[in-house]
Order: sequence, then C-alpha cells, then structure tokens
Amino acid sequence: MEYVNLWPLAQAEVSGSLASVIDALLAGAPPQVTGAPKGRAASAELVVTGGFPDALRRTARQRTRYFRSYVQTVLGRDLPEIGEIRVDPSKLAQLLRLLAARTSGLANYSALGRELALDDKTVKAHVELLSQLFLLHRLSPWSGNLGFRQVKTPKLLLADSGMAAALVGADAPRYAAPDQGGLAGMLLETFVAMELVKQATWSSEAVELFFYRDTEQREVDVVIESAAGDVAAIETKAAASVTSSDIRGLELLRAKLGARFKAGIVVYTGEHTLPMADRIWALPLSGLWQ
Repeated sequence: MEYVNLWPLAQAEVSGSLASVIDALLAGAPPQVTGAPKGRAASAELVVTGGFPDALRRTARQRTRYFRSYVQTVLGRDLPEIGEIRVDPSKLAQLLRLLAARTSGLANYSALGRELALDDKTVKAHVELLSQLFLLHRLSPWSGNLGFRQVKTPKLLLADSGMAAALVGADAPRYAAPDQGGLAGMLLETFVAMELVKQATWSSEAVELFFYRDTEQREVDVVIESAAGDVAAIETKAAASVTSSDIRGLELLRAKLGARFKAGIVVYTGEHTLPMADRIWALPLSGLWQ
C-alpha cells in the first residue's frame, strides 16, 4: 500500500499538459518561453484562484465564500477523524488566517502564540494539525548536513494560493495594484512553490523540495534535490524584469555546489526566458507548465 496526496490541481493539469519543469531544470534545460503575458496583472487571476477544482468554476465573490466555507467544514468535520476532538476549531481557524497573511514566511511560533494567547508548543501542535488536514504545507530548510534539515525552522505555506487570497480578502485587482507588492510577492511565492510540490508527484526524477537561508539571511525560495544529489533552485519575483541582485542567492548555491547545481531560475512576470548567468535564467511564470 502507498499513500498518494491529492493536492489541488496544478496549472499543468488545468491546461491539459503533464510537462515537468522539475525534470527540465535537473537536466539543465529550462523551458524556452517567448511572448508570455507581461506584468503582474496578467497572472493575477491565476494566482488568486488557485487550483481547487470547485474554485475554478466560481466568480471571485463565490470563491471567497467557497474557501471560507471549505475551511470551516474541514475543521468541523475532519478534526474528530484524526482524534483531536479537544482542539478548539475557532483557534485553528484564527491560526490559519494569521498564516495566510504571512504565507511563505518562516514559522515563528512565539509571535503566533502572542497573537492567539497560546503557548509555543500549542501553536506548533496546531500547525501540525493544519498540515495533516492539507490546509498547510511545511517547507524544510536545505542544508548539506542532512540532520539540520529536520530541526531547523520551516517555512509555512497555505496549501493553495487561492485559499490564502480568500482568507486575507485579496482579489485580482488588489493583487495587481502597484502598492501591494508585499502581498503579491507572498501569494506568488506560495503559488510557485505549490506548483512545484504538485509537479514533484509526477516528475521522472524522485525529488525533495526545500528552501535555503544562511546565517547572513541570503535566501532561495525553493531548492529541488534529486535522489542523486543534483540540485535546481528557484527564486520568485512578481516584477516583469530581473536584475543581478535577484540572482545572488542562486549564484551562492551554484558556488557551494559546483557541478551538482544543474540550473537556477528566477520565475518572473516578464515575456521571455532570458539567460542571466552560467546555469541561471529568468523564466516567465507560464514556463512552469508549458
């Protein structure tokens, strides 16, 4: 017997493709995209809709009601099934809304506990429950030391960018607004990371997904490592252009890993796949599933 996690639909599935950007990156050959829709507004509807099949058929207003009802139903129905009858569903719902407002951020159990009037251990246990209910996904830190990956602080992502948008009250116009760069960055990073999580279930290579952050706060949003030890790395940027500063984390990993580093990309909202440096490219968002 084996377990298969049924995530919301990936964009590759929605578009009728089973392309795997993971396999392409580990082969050192990212998709060559030209003429993709340009700008944050062009992909706003995709990001705030997410991949839940029922959400795809609803208007923006209907989606918000759907996601809030879905969360309420899951917390009310499924908690007893995993043996957690004593947990207060309202506290879990509050925690999920807080995590939606900081999706793709590092777990900070102390700060969350202060806002919820709960101790750190209780918050951590609640985060575990939300993960078991497939409302939340934890991304572990990548390290050359295998033991460190299990004990370091994870990133916490809502399992679907549409759910996150609904819980924070963000629609497509708000996502695309010039003064909402922080919100757009969080939601887009969640969208991209979860697209990769889904594709990892059918990629030819057996892979694990992580993020990278060093003591100098240099980061890479997603690190993909194959069973053979090959690595591809992904940064996400909601802007339509990429500069040399956007690839510093990728260059750092390339320098650390040498030949094991197969490709690094900055997923952005521009039009074309562009070479940025040795084994590093800028890739339009649609390149993840084309």
